[in-house]
Amino acid sequence: MSYENSAAALFRKTALHVLTRPVNLALYWLSWHYLCALCRYGQPGRNLPVLAACLLWWLGAIGYGLWLWGRYKKGRCPVVFRRLLVREKGLVLAGTAQREEAGDAAGDAEPTKTVKGDGTRKALGESAVKWYVKRRRFCQFFLEGKEVVLLDLSGFTGEERDFLDVKLSAARPLGKGFWRAAAGIFLAAVTLQGGWMAVQSAIPYRGKLAWYLDDLKNKRTCTLEHDNIYEYGIEGILEDVRQKVDLPEELCLVNGFGLEFGPDGRILALDAMFRGFDGEGNFVDSYLIGYNRAQSGKLTIYLHGAAEAPYDESRALGPLAEAMEVMPLRETVEEWEGEQSFGILYYGVRDWYSPEGIRLLSGDGDWQLPRYGEYSFSGYSISVFCPENDDLTPVRYIWTERAWP
Repeated sequence: MSYENSAAALFRKTALHVLTRPVNLALYWLSWHYLCALCRYGQPGRNLPVLAACLLWWLGAIGYGLWLWGRYKKGRCPVVFRRLLVREKGLVLAGTAQREEAGDAAGDAEPTKTVKGDGTRKALGESAVKWYVKRRRFCQFFLEGKEVVLLDLSGFTGEERDFLDVKLSAARPLGKGFWRAAAGIFLAAVTLQGGWMAVQSAIPYRGKLAWYLDDLKNKRTCTLEHDNIYEYGIEGILEDVRQKVDLPEELCLVNGFGLEFGPDGRILALDAMFRGFDGEGNFVDSYLIGYNRAQSGKLTIYLHGAAEAPYDESRALGPLAEAMEVMPLRETVEEWEGEQSFGILYYGVRDWYSPEGIRLLSGDGDWQLPRYGEYSFSGYSISVFCPENDDLTPVRYIWTERAWP
């Protein structure tokens, strides 16, 4: 076997030896298969363990190939290639005398073989080996011209055997040009198909990867630290949102503001969507806020969810925040003794045509019932109700900034 004093040559041989193994080809396809499944369907519990195992395998294979290449570059294993010296009739030297002759050839640029008859020597290259049989203690080579060479492996170390295996890979069917060409086509086809499927999964609404990328762009999360509606009101929630999002000056609702809380004031759930406007009334962005204490302690904010629209004063969020600062919320829910959850619902300005549940709330926190015979009401309305008991009439506070005379 010729000793090529070239790190690039062995690097190429080692890379081809690793990449074109059938088991590595199968694992390459398996890696792309589960990666595409993860991008398309998610299911990390099913796909990630297989991908992790494949990753460990590839790291081991790459590390092993680089280790072999590094050892070769340092010149620590050239003896493997210099031992393959053959005598007349194709028999390799064995025993002490043969090892000495092999040592005499160590100074040559390439190991040589004695050609029958004229006593000259020439290099025995990998291409000269048509086939071989490798056993634990010896290796038998079948050369061109019907020559047979025996190599004694009894004195080879494990490291030397590894290098011999790499050099002999060119003589195997899996090391031939047609196999490596087919393996290269297979690797390219798998890479192109897997890449195309992964890209398709990133297109909106076509895969889990698309939703992940969308969340990365439009989703923010933060801890709801001001989670007691009695103590912090609506401003406490907005203060936590501002940790992740730069809220503009003016906010108005897209739909409604819904909040559920317990008897102690702890917020249990929240759902609201509003548009933001700057001081000049220009649309900035929309914000969808969600929270569910039973599922997570995180407040989620989704951006860019609503189309641009003009500012609507009748749906302004500011009156709700101001009313919650003075509204006797704790005293209101204490009237429903025994209930385990309560809700707040706000849509902005609403019209009512019945005095049932109506309470008129002033700017200083005082409230009063409607006057006798009054049936029509309109204003910023905050409804307090029991979501688990429809028999209880909600209390509807109608907010006005002015104080009672």
